[in-house]
Amino acid sequence: MICPECGLETRVGACWVEVSGDDRPDTATRVVRVQQLLCRNPRCPKKDREVGQARCVLYPPEEAQ
Repeated sequence: MICPECGLETRVGACWVEVSGDDRPDTATRVVRVQQLLCRNPRCPKKDREVGQARCVLYPPEEAQ
């Protein structure tokens, strides 16, 4: 992803996994990896601030890319 403020490529600041639907047997389980994207340009006003997120579906396989 590109920082909307300065146009430089961002970096991953944090990564976590979100799980939904696993608390009840009648709901479908969905697992998503989320990456927090930060600007890395030292001259940008948004340096080290979140400028977006990248989400990747890990489960179910039908939704995964």
